[in-house]
Amino acid sequence: MLAPPFDRFPELIGSTITLRQVQEADVPDILDISFFDGYLAVTAEEARAIIQRIHETYLHGTAIHWGIASHKNNQIVGTCGYYRGFAADAGELGFILKAEHQGNGYMREALTLAINYGLHSLQLKRIWARTAHNNLAAIGLLERLGFVKKERTGDWLIYDYENR
Repeated sequence: MLAPPFDRFPELIGSTITLRQVQEADVPDILDISFFDGYLAVTAEEARAIIQRIHETYLHGTAIHWGIASHKNNQIVGTCGYYRGFAADAGELGFILKAEHQGNGYMREALTLAINYGLHSLQLKRIWARTAHNNLAAIGLLERLGFVKKERTGDWLIYDYENR
């Protein structure tokens, strides 16, 4: 398995979005979706601190966090990436999309790019995702992309990617 950091941060280009590194200039666009370890930023300063912590996890080789930038205006409409390390050649795929951009196919395209990157560039043997048991939109998207529910732990469902 290959792991970050790389000589260049991986930028993945799709037909309607680009997965790119989140920059400080993106803070106004991502303030309402800036999470780290379950903590949501409330202020721009907290969002900047989260961006910095996420970048540090990338430099330590334990995460790749992309902003999902719309080709319409290069604004970040959501985020996705691999989190919590790459133990046993596995990656946890996490994602969030701003509510006003749901239903446009952005997340489907973003996760497809991220899955392909995980399989081919990172050479992951397992890709999995965790979502709340009542997040029907995320569950539906995961299942359409080829993820299969493996277990329920409390309020969380664990899905494995099996569409190879």
